[in-house]
Amino acid sequence: MTPGELVLEVAQLAQSASRVARGLGARVVPQQADTAPSKGEPGENALLSQIEACNSVAKLKELWVENQSAFADPVVMSAWKARGRALGS
Repeated sequence: MTPGELVLEVAQLAQSASRVARGLGARVVPQQADTAPSKGEPGENALLSQIEACNSVAKLKELWVENQSAFADPVVMSAWKARGRALGS
């Protein structure tokens, strides 16, 4: 099979799958991102406590590496930055 034929075959398969899914009433359900707990939940409070407990910039960076998804929360990110500034001065 030539590359062009392969592309056409894949396109036809994708269109067929789409038609079948539509015919069955299927719909796309977006995946929920693994986010940090919202403000006030125990998980956030624990992370904020861990940020405050960091006694070096290196430990603060390590905490970020281990909990990257939690830093999508602006409260957590602000606390982390503030602690970094406090340790850096």
